[in-house]
Amino acid sequence: MADETLDFAPNYAHTFEINITPDSDKKTWASALVGITNVVPANEETVSEDAYYNDLGDTDSSVDAVKVSLAFTGHRKYGDPAQDFIQSRALMTKKKRKTDYRWTQPDGTLLEGVLTMADLVPGSAMGDANSKGDFTWTAKLNTIA
Repeated sequence: MADETLDFAPNYAHTFEINITPDSDKKTWASALVGITNVVPANEETVSEDAYYNDLGDTDSSVDAVKVSLAFTGHRKYGDPAQDFIQSRALMTKKKRKTDYRWTQPDGTLLEGVLTMADLVPGSAMGDANSKGDFTWTAKLNTIA
């Protein structure tokens, strides 16, 4: 029987979409990867450690919560639906910073849920006059299904 494992997939084989109409009854999906050159995932875990008599005082560790985030960096592409939506929320708070997401991994695994848009910079980052504008934001995944 042939080996059916996934080969070494390039990072660009991931897709990440966001709903750019969260205030509407109908979801409108747009790729959040246009102009993106780097995505850094991070994982924060809440771990409790308890020592039990029946384990002779040895510590038992338990992961109680997991918070996944993805930091996106790249170049600002004006007119891109996802980037324009994210930028439109830069000065907003609370519910206006939330939307739905779909993350499809190279092996076909689909993660979806609600995210919070964080670390938004109003407008495009400025620097050298002839450089492309930077675009950065962090997707904090509130739910993962």
